[in-house]
Formats: sequence, structure tokens, C-alpha cells
Amino acid sequence: LDKIQEGRNKKAAINTSRTRAEKAKAQAEYTEVNKQVKRSIRTDKRKYVGDLATTAEKAAKEGNMRQLYDTTKKLSGNHRKPERPVKSKEGKVITNIEEQRDRWVEHFKELLNIIRNSYDGLNCKIVHGGQLTDSFEIKTGVR
Repeated sequence: LDKIQEGRNKKAAINTSRTRAEKAKAQAEYTEVNKQVKRSIRTDKRKYVGDLATTAEKAAKEGNMRQLYDTTKKLSGNHRKPERPVKSKEGKVITNIEEQRDRWVEHFKELLNIIRNSYDGLNCKIVHGGQLTDSFEIKTGVR
């Protein structure tokens, strides 16, 4: 991360340089730092893929099909699990799984309460001799 920040600083130096000589020098420094960043990204990616491969091998030996499946999906590059962070009402990210579940319960209670309250003020015409159809009762929970 330090190298990435250093690269950003070098890029800013290129944009703020006044003379051609300064700009050429800053460009050379930026190119060198950028090469180092790309090289470290490649090595980190190799390490990550290697770790995933060993995890997949371990899961296959243990017969853990769920972990093997997930790891294989990650290795194939089709990893599209939508894992967005759960946030509290204040906008802070919740990392604890139990707290995330509690937040989801709270969210859906509020959502269903809004729906339930929206039926309170309805003025409905009585149709079918005062009998509501079963499908209406089931879908809305209102009689």
C-alpha cells in the first residue's frame, strides 16, 4: 500500500512539474515505482491463487464438498457472490454475523410494519356481498 501511495504521489508530481526536465525526471521515477507496484501485485496474486489451490486440495482430501465448490468457483474466476457489507442505521459496517442477522431481522420487521400500517387507512368497497376472496386474504393478510 505504501508503494501505491508513493505511485500516486509521483503521478501528482508529474502533473505539477513546471519544466520539461522536471517532468521527464518525475515520469522516470513514476515508471519505476509503477513497475514495482505491478510486480508486487503479480506476486501477491500468485500467492493468493496458490493458497486457494492448497485449500481446494485440502478440502478434496477431507471430502468437504462445499468448501471445494466455493474454492473452485473462486479459482475459475467466476466468483460472483454478492457480498455487500451490512450497515447499521448510522451507516457503520457490521462485521459480526450475529449482529448482521439481528440487523436483517430489524430491517424486515420495519418493512413489514410499514406494509401493515399502509392497509389501516384504506377505504375499500365491499364486493361479493361482503365476502373478501381467499386469495386477497392470503396475499395481504387483511380481512
